Amino acid sequence: MKIKQLAQDISNDLLRYGYGETSNFKLYLLFKGMAHLGFWAVLNYRMGKYLRTKFKNKLIWGITGLNKMIIEIFTGISIPYSCEIAPGVLIGHFSNIMIAGNVIIGKNCTLHQGVTIGLAGRDEKAGVPIIGDDVFIGAGAVILGKINIGNAVAIGANSVVSEDIPDNAVLVGQKAKIISYKGSNGLY
Repeated sequence: MKIKQLAQDISNDLLRYGYGETSNFKLYLLFKGMAHLGFWAVLNYRMGKYLRTKFKNKLIWGITGLNKMIIEIFTGISIPYSCEIAPGVLIGHFSNIMIAGNVIIGKNCTLHQGVTIGLAGRDEKAGVPIIGDDVFIGAGAVILGKINIGNAVAIGANSVVSEDIPDNAVLVGQKAKIISYKGSNGLY
């Protein structure tokens, strides 16, 4: 990734934090973005991932790792550098957002507080979600396992998603059901 691409990705993120407000004055959008702790976490992810890709040495990895921990403490948002997050992500409300390593999130996705996007499954079914473009994830939603979430999907608050979801679907609710009697042995 080149610095120009990094700047473009951050700019696309900032536009989302403008909530539809457009400005030719990029510094204004930056100040507006910095008022949102969600943007702090996204900016840290973008900068840390860039630095780790550009400079593969232990000092940079140590500094970015420490910075990630500080951002997690201040914002309550955990975004590992191993994730692939397309430009335009918006974390609407900060705190208690946990994203597992290697998760893929498409462009212009919105995450609200309390969202978990995580690892689940056994053996060959173990893995993390791939989330499409323009996905809305409501407060407290949990998305688990080696699943694909389509484009333009809306996931309602407190929904639990553990199966593939096609494009344009709207999901709500969390009905638990027994799916096997294998117990917790081998789960992550």
